[in-house]
Amino acid sequence: MKKIISCLVGVTASLLCASAVNAASPERFKGHMMLLADDLLAGRDTGSIGHDFASLYIASELQKMGVAPAGEEGSYYQVVPFKQATLDMSSPKMVVSDGDDSVEFEFMQNMLMSADINDETSSVSGELVFAGFGIDAPYLNYSDYENIDLKGKIAVILSDRPHDFPSEEGSHFRRLIADSLVKSGAIGTIVVSTPTSEKVSPFEKRKLYVKTPSTRWLTKEGEVNNGYPELKGGATLSLEAGKTLFEMAGIDLEEIFEKIENNESLTPRPMGLTASLEKKSVHSETTSPNVVGVIEGSDPELKNEWLCSD
Repeated sequence: MKKIISCLVGVTASLLCASAVNAASPERFKGHMMLLADDLLAGRDTGSIGHDFASLYIASELQKMGVAPAGEEGSYYQVVPFKQATLDMSSPKMVVSDGDDSVEFEFMQNMLMSADINDETSSVSGELVFAGFGIDAPYLNYSDYENIDLKGKIAVILSDRPHDFPSEEGSHFRRLIADSLVKSGAIGTIVVSTPTSEKVSPFEKRKLYVKTPSTRWLTKEGEVNNGYPELKGGATLSLEAGKTLFEMAGIDLEEIFEKIENNESLTPRPMGLTASLEKKSVHSETTSPNVVGVIEGSDPELKNEWLCSD
């Protein structure tokens, strides 16, 4: 049996791993979930009292089951530093111009922004370039970046993906959009809702999360993990606001939606528009623990090998 170190980050995974010592049962699992999923813990957000309580509960269960602590200073806890950013709700502003006329989009009406994890005051201005879905997927022989120049420009992307993409691969490459944008040299993003994204995550529902702090863990050097400081600003537009934006560029967004439904190729291109985006954020730092336990194996040779489960 290999020596197993259980890096118990997720609440459910923690208790599943702990039950390797003490036989699991449906009723035992239900009992854990009854407490950990209760509204009294208020979602167990990172750095919250609810999360700290859940961590204490998991640590106590591991101790009860005889799982040795593997955290800091002989405890079950690995303390992780985080940076949080909360949006100043009075600050977001986005203006788009075609050179003659300008349109200001209304925050919390047809345009949303989230807090900036890197800068408390952030702004970006530049030319707009339609970049399809913003996806670069060489494994699937697909890229929205092949025939466009995004260096120093703001990318306009659709909150969707090619409908013939396999589900898992599609989700994977959408998670890599920020990396792809940074590699392309883009300095900002405007995400436009689509009929499909409205079904999955309606614009009205997204409003509920605007006040939620953005949270990223900090490296040992104090750097924000996956902060993407190269992207100086971003916004999300409602379906109707997206149509307004594309109409300013002389592009029929409904025609693009039809192409998506028919799995036809999109045509990324400059939009002949410029935009300026600005906002303010309030920064703070907090900590939140991982719960870490170790179950030592009995095999004299294999016990020096390690498995990490989260």
